[in-house]
Amino acid sequence: MFEVCSENFGRFKKKKLVNTTSGESVSVIPGRGGNVAEVVLSCGQRQFSVIDGFTTYDELLKNDYHKSAKVLPFANRISDGIYRFNGKTYQLPINRPQEHYAIHGFIHDKEFIVDDEIIKPDSVTLILAHEYSGDYPGYPFPFEVRLEFSLHGQNGFTFITEVKNRGEEIMPVMDGWHPYFTLGKSIDRLLLKIPANIRTEVDERLLPTGKLMPFPAFREFEQIGNYFFDTCFPLSEKEGTAVTELMDPQEMVTLQVWQKTGRRKYNFLQLYTPPHGQSIAFEPMTSNTNSFNTKDRLIVLSPGEKLRAECGIKLKNGE
Repeated sequence: MFEVCSENFGRFKKKKLVNTTSGESVSVIPGRGGNVAEVVLSCGQRQFSVIDGFTTYDELLKNDYHKSAKVLPFANRISDGIYRFNGKTYQLPINRPQEHYAIHGFIHDKEFIVDDEIIKPDSVTLILAHEYSGDYPGYPFPFEVRLEFSLHGQNGFTFITEVKNRGEEIMPVMDGWHPYFTLGKSIDRLLLKIPANIRTEVDERLLPTGKLMPFPAFREFEQIGNYFFDTCFPLSEKEGTAVTELMDPQEMVTLQVWQKTGRRKYNFLQLYTPPHGQSIAFEPMTSNTNSFNTKDRLIVLSPGEKLRAECGIKLKNGE
């Protein structure tokens, strides 16, 4: 049986999707960009809280590391906040002054409305919506975004993003999600497997050079140890599903984070290990870092056109 509950979270409301039979749940904060605060999934008779989210109201407002943020309409870095599109040059606010970037878009703190709650025998879905008018400096392209969060009886958590161009001109858009994952212990003790064998080469500012480099590590499960990631991996552009896996060999449980690939889907994966070493970010993205400048698989939507991207989380026993 499934239900949707509401809880207070500071001045915000938290929507909680619950499987009352299994105890699994997904907690979302509509008033703060649709932030995913917690995902609890079952593996056999065991439950795991797999998202390293904001646990207090003050942490949510501080927004360290953009945990669980929807990063839209540009994910990752834009060099100096400047880009040229359709014959015009635009300047975005620099929100990472030490590196002089614009980074992670501007939707993470916007208020979303609850558009629908759908309860079925085998799932529960929450749909949020937000309309952007085009008033953010450097991005005068109105759009509508809908976020669809689903908890399934057998298939874990699914997150679908739909972006529609509401303007009268073409618009550039790069969609991403910025979750941090945990299995309840230090990341260096866990095993990792990634769906890529090449990475984007970057310069000293972590901006793409235009080259790809071999990346033979972690094609099969390897211990993370002291390996540090702030790395972007291009994935296959074919229609399919790419799966990144994190395994606890002691508990014999594997976290699977999947993303749909193909035309206008999540064809890039960014991995990042924060300094505290207690979680790791697996970030599905539709195009490469700095793609507003490089145009590397940058998505351009015509008036009325939509982007729809899908990812999700599962747990399974062992490998």
